[in-house]
Amino acid sequence: MSTECKKNEDRNLYDLICKLIETGHYIETISLYDGADDLVFAAKDLKQFIEVFGVDFLNTVAIRKIEYDEDICHVNFYADEIIGQDEATDNLIIN
Repeated sequence: MSTECKKNEDRNLYDLICKLIETGHYIETISLYDGADDLVFAAKDLKQFIEVFGVDFLNTVAIRKIEYDEDICHVNFYADEIIGQDEATDNLIIN
């Protein structure tokens, strides 16, 4: 399954994760790509993904595309923005 997210829909990452789970999609592993299609993070499970980013960050990231592979229960999220890392704090930031 590959889905382009519409501009007028609420498409923050946290809500999209919740919608996937609510519609019966099991998530084993997750990858997040930024606006330049660079891999930001690959998580071994949903818990690790949420722990690394935190709910506040996940609520601020707008997603443009989702790819879900049913065979391996893996989801790729593609963000609109470039996601970088603040050198001083080591926190992830949206550029």
